[in-house]
Amino acid sequence: MPDRDNIHFDGASSIGIPESDQQGFENAIIVVPNGAAAFTLSRHTEIVMSLDSQGSSPSPQWVSPITCGLPPKGGCAAQTLAAPNDPSAPVVRRNYEYPAMNLSHIDLPGQVWKRWNALGAENSWLGAPQSVGCSWQLPAGYCETPFQNGVMLANASSAVTMRGAILQWWKMSIGPNSVGIPLGDERCGLAQNGCKQDFPGLSLTWTAGLGIQTVKGAIRDKWRYMGAEASRLGYPTGPETCFSWIVDNVDKSGCYQWFQGGIIWWSPTSGTHVVWGAIMRAYERANWVWPDYNSSGYPMQMIGYPISDENCTGPGGGCYQWFENGIIWWSPTTGAQRLMNGDKKVYESLKWAWGRLGYPTTEELWWNDYTAYPRYYWGTRQYFEHGYLTWTSGYGTTVTYY
Repeated sequence: MPDRDNIHFDGASSIGIPESDQQGFENAIIVVPNGAAAFTLSRHTEIVMSLDSQGSSPSPQWVSPITCGLPPKGGCAAQTLAAPNDPSAPVVRRNYEYPAMNLSHIDLPGQVWKRWNALGAENSWLGAPQSVGCSWQLPAGYCETPFQNGVMLANASSAVTMRGAILQWWKMSIGPNSVGIPLGDERCGLAQNGCKQDFPGLSLTWTAGLGIQTVKGAIRDKWRYMGAEASRLGYPTGPETCFSWIVDNVDKSGCYQWFQGGIIWWSPTSGTHVVWGAIMRAYERANWVWPDYNSSGYPMQMIGYPISDENCTGPGGGCYQWFENGIIWWSPTTGAQRLMNGDKKVYESLKWAWGRLGYPTTEELWWNDYTAYPRYYWGTRQYFEHGYLTWTSGYGTTVTYY
C-alpha cells in the first residue's frame, strides 16, 4: 500500500524537465512525468534510501530511473532536481552508488553534472566521481569535485577540469591561493606532445623532457605574441628570473626567462623583447645587460637591454637588433658582431650594411700603430667586409676602404 500521498511537481522547462507526479509505496516509488514514460524506483537501493527515506521532507523530484552497470565497477545512478518546485534553481543532480568502490552515495551538483555529462560521464577521461564537497576554500564560490583521473572545479556558472602533473603542481603551490582558478581545461597534444593550462596572469606548461614550467606577466604576453610553444621559442626551460640593479642612481632592474629557442628580456623602460640565435650568442659574449669584463674594445661597457626584436631585412638575408647602447649585426658569412659608441654613429652615417663597408667582421678591437714616440698612436679598430673604422683620441673615428 502507498505510504504517502500522491505528489505533483512543477517542471523546470528551461532544462527540459516536464511536470511530474510521483507516488510512494512501501517498496517502490512510481514516477509519472507528463508526456514521458513512467518509471519505478526501488526503495532498496542506496540512492533512494539516501535521498528519499520514509518521512523525509521535502521529497526529491526524481527525473530519471536508476541505471546500473556503469563503469568502472558496476555503479548505479539516477537524477533528481536540486530544488523541487523552485523554477529559479532548476539544477539537475546526478546521484551515484558504487558498492564495489565502497561509495554508497555521491551527489553531483548541477554544473559538475552538466560538464561531466558533456565530456562523456563515466566513459570520459575523468572516470567516475569519488566524492563531492568544498574541501578547498576556493575563490568565486568554486568547489572541488574529485574524479578517478582528475578534479573538476565548479561554481554556479562554470566548470573546469585539472589532471596529471599540472594538477599536482597546482596543489603543491597551495592551489588557488597561489595562481587562482584555471581559465580553461588543460590542452594536450601541443607541440612536442606537450600540455598547457592557463591561469590568471600565468600559464603552466608540461613536456616529458622539461616537466612543469611557468611563464607569466609581460614575458608570457610576449611569448604568446611570438606563437607560444609552436614558435621558434618553444617551451620555457626554467622560471622567470628578476633582479634589482641600480646604476648611477638609475634603476636598471629587470627580468629574463630562458626558452628552448631563445631568451625573453624585460625592463620597465625597454619593454619585452626576444633574443635568439647568433645575435643571442653575441649578446651573451657582451655579458648581457651587465658590464663587459672581457672585451678589449668595450671594457666595462654595457650594451644594455634589447629595445627591439631581431630584424632580418639586411642585405643578403642579414639581421640586426637594437639595444640600449648599441646594435648587433649578423650575416651568414660574417657572423654576429656588435657596434657601440662612435663606430656605431659613423657606420650609421655610411648606411649600415647597405653602404660600401658591408657587414662588420669583428667587434671593436684595441689597436696601436706600433710607431715610436712621439708619433705613437693608440685606439680601437673595427673591421668590415670592405674596410675598417679606426678611432684614436687625436683624430676621432676615420674610415678606410679596401
